[in-house]
Amino acid sequence: YANSATRDLCGILLPDSAKARTNLGCARSRMGRFQEAIDGFRAAFAQGDRSATMYSNLANACRQAGDLKQAILNYQRALALGRTAIELNNLGECLMASGAYDEARQSFLGALDIEFQPAVYVNLGFLDVRQERYPRALRYLKKALPYESTLVPVQRLALHYDLAVVLDRSGERAAAARHAWKAMTILREGHVPPHMNAAAIEKLAAIADEPAALPSTE
Repeated sequence: YANSATRDLCGILLPDSAKARTNLGCARSRMGRFQEAIDGFRAAFAQGDRSATMYSNLANACRQAGDLKQAILNYQRALALGRTAIELNNLGECLMASGAYDEARQSFLGALDIEFQPAVYVNLGFLDVRQERYPRALRYLKKALPYESTLVPVQRLALHYDLAVVLDRSGERAAAARHAWKAMTILREGHVPPHMNAAAIEKLAAIADEPAALPSTE
C-alpha cells in the first residue's frame, strides 16, 4: 500500500510507516498523551521498528504512564542494542522505584563507567539513604554538589534533602539546616515530587527549623 497514510495530531497526512508511527508516538508523549504514545510505538514495532530509539521512547512513555515493569523491559531492550549513560540511569531509576535496589545500583554504576553525570551520583546517594548507608551516601552526594546548577529542580531537591538527612544524623546540625533550607526553598517554588509526602516535608522542616508552609502534595 504505497499510498497508505496516517493523520498526525495536527491533521497532516504522514506515510503509514514505522518511522511515521514512531514520530507520532513522540508527539503524543510531548503532549502528555502517554497511552496513545505507547499505542503508536507498539504500532511502529509491529511494522518492523526494532531500533534502540523506539524502545527508549516506548520505555519513557510506559514510565510516564506508571507502568514500571514495561518501562524496565524496554529500557533493557534499548540497552541491548547500545549502552548509554542516559538509558542506564533511566533504567536505574525505574528499578529503584520498583524496589530492586541492587539492580538499580549496578545500572547507576554502569552509567558512571560510561560518563560522569552528577544526576547519577544524586540517585546513588538517594538509594543509599533509603538503605541507611549514610557514609557512602554522603560521598556520592558531595560528588554531585559542585554541579548543582546542571540539575533540574527535582534533582536539586533530592540532593539537598538527602544531604540534610545524612548530615543531621551525623550531628552536623548547622550544615544540615543549610541544606534543609535550600530544599525548602525549592519546595516553595512549587517543585514537589509525587513521592514526597507530608511526613517527609515535616522532617525537612524540623531540620531546617522552619514551618512547613509548602504547596499541597495532594
